[in-house]
Amino acid sequence: MGTLHLKENVEGVFFLTFVRLGYVAMSVHVQNASPSKTMTYATFSKMEDRQAAIHKLEQLANTNLTNCLRLLRHNLAHDIHFFRLSSKLIPLATHPELEGWDYMRAVKDSLIRSSLS
Repeated sequence: MGTLHLKENVEGVFFLTFVRLGYVAMSVHVQNASPSKTMTYATFSKMEDRQAAIHKLEQLANTNLTNCLRLLRHNLAHDIHFFRLSSKLIPLATHPELEGWDYMRAVKDSLIRSSLS
């Protein structure tokens, strides 16, 4: 799916460009599939139980990855070949106050499921 465009550059040379449209991490057609659910550090730090706060981050990350997979399946079914991943897939993954949090362990199963699908 795409459009061919004939363009002329400043030297008068014509060239063809092929434009494919996609979208950025959200879909109006796949309901409840945001791959960008997040938590701010302010919200995280207000939670009294740090382990519960980390568990919430891990739940958000796994939900985001599951939704991302749903969107990619939708794209495949509808011949959409361009998709930009959200920078919020794993909330607070690189925040300095969460150094030592093994977020990859937390999302490993979701990533494995994604690769097998």
